[in-house]
Amino acid sequence: MEKHRTRKDRGGGEDLSHFEEEAAMLDDTEVEAESTEGQAGNDAIPVEKLFSADFSPHWCRPAAPALDPQTDQLTFQQIELDYYLGSPVAGMPGQSQGTVPIIRMFGVTDRGNSVCCHIHGFTPYFYIPAPAGFSSCHLSDFQNELNTAVLNSMRSNKDNLSVAVLAVDITRKESIYGFHGQQPQDFLRITMATPRLIAPAKRLLEQGFKFGPFPSKGHTSYEANIDFAIRFMVDSDITGCCWIQLPVGRYTVREERGKRGTVSHLPCKVSLCQYEVDVGWTDLLSIFPEPDSDPVIQIASMVQRQGEKEPFIRTVFTLQSCATIVGTVDPDIITGYNIQNFDFPYLLNRAAALKGIKSVLKASRIASKQMGRRENKTVNMEGRVQFDVLQILLRDYKLRSYALNAVSFHFLQEQKEDIQHSIITDLQAIKQDLVMPVMKTDGDEDYAGGTVMEPEKGYYNIPITILDFSSLYPSIMMTHNLCYTTMLQTGSAEKLGLSPEDFIRTPTGDYFVKSSVRKGLLPEILENLLSARKRAKAELKKETDPFKKQVLDGRQLALKVSANSVYGFTGAQVGKLPCLEISQVIYGDTDSVMVKLGVSTVKEAMEVGRQAAEWVSSHFIPPIKLEFENRYAGLHFSSNPYTHDKMDCKGIETVRRDNCPLVANLINTCLQSILIDRDPQGAVEHAKEVISDLLCNRIDISQLVITKELTRSAQEYAGKQAHVELAERASGLMAFTQKKSTCIGCRTVLKSEMAVCDFCKKHESELYQKEVREGERVASSRVT
Repeated sequence: MEKHRTRKDRGGGEDLSHFEEEAAMLDDTEVEAESTEGQAGNDAIPVEKLFSADFSPHWCRPAAPALDPQTDQLTFQQIELDYYLGSPVAGMPGQSQGTVPIIRMFGVTDRGNSVCCHIHGFTPYFYIPAPAGFSSCHLSDFQNELNTAVLNSMRSNKDNLSVAVLAVDITRKESIYGFHGQQPQDFLRITMATPRLIAPAKRLLEQGFKFGPFPSKGHTSYEANIDFAIRFMVDSDITGCCWIQLPVGRYTVREERGKRGTVSHLPCKVSLCQYEVDVGWTDLLSIFPEPDSDPVIQIASMVQRQGEKEPFIRTVFTLQSCATIVGTVDPDIITGYNIQNFDFPYLLNRAAALKGIKSVLKASRIASKQMGRRENKTVNMEGRVQFDVLQILLRDYKLRSYALNAVSFHFLQEQKEDIQHSIITDLQAIKQDLVMPVMKTDGDEDYAGGTVMEPEKGYYNIPITILDFSSLYPSIMMTHNLCYTTMLQTGSAEKLGLSPEDFIRTPTGDYFVKSSVRKGLLPEILENLLSARKRAKAELKKETDPFKKQVLDGRQLALKVSANSVYGFTGAQVGKLPCLEISQVIYGDTDSVMVKLGVSTVKEAMEVGRQAAEWVSSHFIPPIKLEFENRYAGLHFSSNPYTHDKMDCKGIETVRRDNCPLVANLINTCLQSILIDRDPQGAVEHAKEVISDLLCNRIDISQLVITKELTRSAQEYAGKQAHVELAERASGLMAFTQKKSTCIGCRTVLKSEMAVCDFCKKHESELYQKEVREGERVASSRVT
């Protein structure tokens, strides 16, 4: 039986793409394997047999070596970390009774063995300033009274906790918020039994907690809003995907006690197993699938083992054996396209509809200027990284459409072949003893934007020089030592005995001490980030391997985003540590300026531009630096002043995604005529020609499609936009964007969120057969 067809088999004469050649080669290999198996016998092989270690060793993890904790150390790359509440284990550190939090790390060794490390003895804690006159003799009474208050405030005690507050200790710390003369003060470190008990303890202390001789007083809590897993990583000096080393004699066959040494970049390759999944369904009534009524008929899986000289790749289409494959392959990373918000939620909801099982699915809503308002779903899948390609594309790439076909064509110049369902049916502050207060913000306070100079619009046929500040926001923060730890409160300068030479006054009227008094934490972080980016860019210039160049480029871009984010989170009103005193000082709409220097050639513009940048930089305090940008009137130049590399467009319709392709193509062609060919009249004639074709209906309909999402109601949009006006005018379209309220079969109003009413649901098969017959009739008429 023929397993596949080439394009020539379909009647075309094109050559096969690289992807199709690989797919054809895999198909040929499978055909040969099936032929060999067929000669041996035609008996069916059970699913369990297909994925046994004896039959197909490539699918399985390598056998785990014998491990003696007393003589062997264990090193693995940590890929995920979480925690759970469990029972204490004899011999492990921590509580010996009740429910205890257990950190769980998942990873893989350099041999490809999967590791699950359970860590006992780490407990959640937070801080409050010690009351005046508080000493060690008050610790026991304070702990007992707070413990009783927390237990009494609990609505339920399903974990049968008898002790909520495990310990209270006095420690010397300094608040990160504001400059206090570098004088640590007494804080109480309050250790709780489980992470969820921090919230009621924090609430009781903030509302006013009275004990012993101390009056009732509200206490400011510090670091009570830090996630428990993040707290463990910070205290243990663990970074994401770092290497964990369990020393000899410091662990048992399941648990490990104490802290581990961390090796961030171990010089060896690790074999990570990647599992890609795509779900197919049968849509009986030609609508978007509903898990309550539309069955899953196919799950396409691809397994890829990375880090090997010859990667193992296999593709398989399954249904009943999908769970068996996941269990046998034991993937570290599960990836796919929109698996986070469709595939996994659909499978769980479908399972709930069939068997009534509880779906472990959490929905969360996020809002940002870059991605808008979005709802994400999280599936509980411990030990496996869920890498949704769609989420990465939404974050890192600006595309007109994020449909899989459009994305495939943009990156691969290929598209998937869609098959009709009717045919288919047949995943640093701690080192300085600083603590962070829990900030309360109402989100109403805001800051004004930077000064914007209106441009002199027009077409310039002479060189325009662009000067750009290098890392402007981080540079300002480092130059003026802007940080939480250096900010002076009203009256603090006189109280701490500081002279005017010891601090600066910002244009907004806030005060910060200079680095000679105390170097800020944020400037120190920025220096490390920018230095690391500089090293990555230097390595990028030397690297010749294309794959490693992509990795280094991704690293330097990530460091750039991280450095800019240090400024960004100071202005985030819903963040953990907002500080408008910092953000409103350095906010601006642009870090570039375009200058007409009065020269007539590109070469002169480059020379004068560099001289201007050097002169301006000499008048700023380092590291603020103005750089010359090699751009000219939309044409991008590198080192050669006589030949441009490309046409550079920003903020206009050629690069904006909220208009149809016709507008982008028209303006792009006109700009090429004006800037490159120096033919403005040709641009006018081309525009007239396109407008004429549009009026005469000679433009393909695909060039007029505007793809944009309605993220809120029409009334919430400040200005008129095309897609909003269309949705308002077309009531049918607006109804489609909302939840279905009528049955798609008989159009009766539905009381639930089902797609069909009870009557039509009983006749689904009849409706489907009617659809099939109609499809066959249309196909027959096209043939005749």
